[in-house]
Amino acid sequence: MNDSHGEQETRRLSDSAEDNEHWQKVKSLFTWIFYIALEPFVRRRWLELIISWSRLMAGDFRDPLVWRDVPVGGLWVLPIRLGNI
Repeated sequence: MNDSHGEQETRRLSDSAEDNEHWQKVKSLFTWIFYIALEPFVRRRWLELIISWSRLMAGDFRDPLVWRDVPVGGLWVLPIRLGNI
């Protein structure tokens, strides 16, 4: 019983989609594990930065904590951007 070419192609694409879905799940799992491992360290080390970022994302542009971190972030990114010119 030979499969037609179309059935073989459909099976191959189906297997490929299943493999892709599997790797997406694996990457998601590793991302979650990395986040869970890193989150306590980041909270202890950079709590004010997290608060500042949350306020910026909420649209609180007049917060002094936000404006303390914006220039520092700009100065940090400037050499990176200049190096890529």
